[in-house]
Amino acid sequence: MCLLCSATAVAAADQPPGPVPRLLSLLRLRNPLPAAVTVVGFGSSVGVGATLPDPATQAPVMYLAARLRATFGPAGNLEVVADNRSLNGSILSQFLNDVPTGNWDAYLKEGQKPTLVVFAYGMNDGFPAMYNTSQPPPFFHTQLVAAIRLVRAAGADAVILTSPHPISTVAWVMPATYSQAYPSAIAAPVGAEQMTPPASSSVVWQDVLGNGRRVPVSQRHLHINQVMREAAREAGAALVDAERCWFEAVAAHGGDAALFNANETVHPNLFGHELSYQRAIDVFIATLAASR
Repeated sequence: MCLLCSATAVAAADQPPGPVPRLLSLLRLRNPLPAAVTVVGFGSSVGVGATLPDPATQAPVMYLAARLRATFGPAGNLEVVADNRSLNGSILSQFLNDVPTGNWDAYLKEGQKPTLVVFAYGMNDGFPAMYNTSQPPPFFHTQLVAAIRLVRAAGADAVILTSPHPISTVAWVMPATYSQAYPSAIAAPVGAEQMTPPASSSVVWQDVLGNGRRVPVSQRHLHINQVMREAAREAGAALVDAERCWFEAVAAHGGDAALFNANETVHPNLFGHELSYQRAIDVFIATLAASR
């Protein structure tokens, strides 16, 4: 198990104390037993579980719910309801469009109230069309803080999953009809080397783990994930740092090829999910169990 993904490392992270108080208060109940814990997920196609053999159990929010059920209700005495509302192609701002006033009764299934809201965004948000144009990092930060506060106002806890990176062999470019707005304005069409960062250096090899081993890093996705950490800290959300586990897996396997299916560039395969999202979720659950 990677040291960066150990329970000790996560517990020592500079996140607010007790970032899931609503969930923990339910898990600590003995008599009467808590009502159902409702886990609702929002995200892009990675959150949907694209490429996974069984998204109904292996997509990040579904896996998290299953681990909650197995850890805290092994005798079947804790009902955990999971609802994955992730959408292919979506970005963070889609959540605020879908739940604009916090009217969960109208949006979720009848009678359902969220206990835990899990965000699995970041992959689409880190591509040039979003990062440099429609949803640049400062706006992404503002939107994520607003989303976390909307969740907390509903009496639920927010969990932020950082994102794996797209495959390192692709140099992403700006769509021909898009102008760059961040960090500087460039009218369309924006050449591959005009972008910031330019396509030729959008992926760099860095020692992001601090262990002397360099791994391929998408500069945009690295930044977006850092914005997630900052927003989670500011607004009081729990952080499940799948990106750190992703880097450890890439380092262990000499690159990211093994973490994607053939001809896939965006969606990790089951192995990639197991070594990033699922490993980070396992640590999160272990930390909850230790805090209970």
